[in-house]
Amino acid sequence: MYDNHYLTQKIRQYCAARGWYGVDLRGPEALYAEIANGGFGPAYGLRGAVGGFADATGTVVQQYQGLCEGRSLLDFDLEAEIAQKHGEIVVPFDQWLRGLFSLCEWGCAIQICQNSATGRLYRVEPSGDGYHITHEAESLEEWLERWMHAELYAQSRQ
Repeated sequence: MYDNHYLTQKIRQYCAARGWYGVDLRGPEALYAEIANGGFGPAYGLRGAVGGFADATGTVVQQYQGLCEGRSLLDFDLEAEIAQKHGEIVVPFDQWLRGLFSLCEWGCAIQICQNSATGRLYRVEPSGDGYHITHEAESLEEWLERWMHAELYAQSRQ
């Protein structure tokens, strides 16, 4: 069990000390290196990097390898595709997007994934016809900030 108040304060202090508000973070490297190697954050917690917190499907690296294994990897502009498809795309189960790695298991097999090319986060929800992918946040910073203000859970209930 994690003390969310303590972690929230630690993340706030860390971000404020570095002037991260309004800065586009391209990845979780600093949080993982200086706060914790996964195991904190929304839902089941952020997955760790190599040697870090692993959930039932492993670390970020292990989960990504598992998602890529035996699938065709797609290369396209995810943001443009989602915009063109009115906010959601569906990717068949035998395909995956290159560079889209899962940071967090939300529950019910829903993944919160980060596009390594842009830093944006996406909600990936399996359904009968494939993975439904929608935009979740512009950055890991924004997503964690919304978590600290209890806005992620309110959004998921709508």
